[in-house]
Amino acid sequence: NAPKPPRFEINLRVGPAGDIVLHVNPRMEEDNAVVRNSFLGNSWGREERDLRCNSPFLREHFFDLSIRCGSDRFKVFANGQPLF
Repeated sequence: NAPKPPRFEINLRVGPAGDIVLHVNPRMEEDNAVVRNSFLGNSWGREERDLRCNSPFLREHFFDLSIRCGSDRFKVFANGQPLF
């Protein structure tokens, strides 16, 4: 059996410079932290970790994730609940 990874990441990129407008990084090994950030103009922004609900990202559990893109923000939902 392959080892289960303690984290994964999702990066939404735009433009030729490869800016990351949304970086989502659930970390199961850090008390189920969900780190989010952006990388614009070769610089990371301020890391955010606050959530509206408990993290749904648990080892060996399925989850549904949806990302809604607005003109000035993202809304991320996990299992139908607003995550941030």
